[in-house]
Amino acid sequence: MVEMAQQALWAGQGPAKLSGTDDVGVAYIGDGAVEEGVVHESFNLAKTQNAPVLFVIENNLFASHMHISLRQPSNMISRFAIANNIPHKLVDGNDVVAVTKASKELIDDMRLGKGPALIELVTYRWYGHVDWRDDVDVGVERSLDDIENWKARDPILRLSKSMIKAKMSDLPSEETLRRYWNDVRQTQGEIFKIKTD
Repeated sequence: MVEMAQQALWAGQGPAKLSGTDDVGVAYIGDGAVEEGVVHESFNLAKTQNAPVLFVIENNLFASHMHISLRQPSNMISRFAIANNIPHKLVDGNDVVAVTKASKELIDDMRLGKGPALIELVTYRWYGHVDWRDDVDVGVERSLDDIENWKARDPILRLSKSMIKAKMSDLPSEETLRRYWNDVRQTQGEIFKIKTD
């Protein structure tokens, strides 16, 4: 992941500037990766070079086996954008429409030559770092109630419900969507069970 930040930096810096296009580089980084020095070097270099790079930070509150409160003085990763004078947005990462809108605003500014930007998507890691089950996460104490509360904010389910409400979907009702979603989860569970047996 960290190397991707550097690659996105150079993708935005090199070809776009040399060819005169409005292309941008995009780096997807987790909240744990932000603790690596090379990421901060990438923020600094992107700003000093005015490189059109969008740093997308997935803040799922866990890095490998530790909650963010055990690793950081604040759970807001976008504070690093503030430190580097990089425009940023803090967004509900489970709201597809909000993520799309914020990303578009930042990319539009980048294409006007305003340099790099950062978007922090606050979400939650449903499953363990090394396991597909939500009740297994080595070294991490997590409440199953917290996990269920975050699952209720599932971005696909939320988008689907809003599309049904706005009559933008072929699904006739939320109940049909719920049945469909339960079928998908059941099939997923069966696949995982086969893989682990």
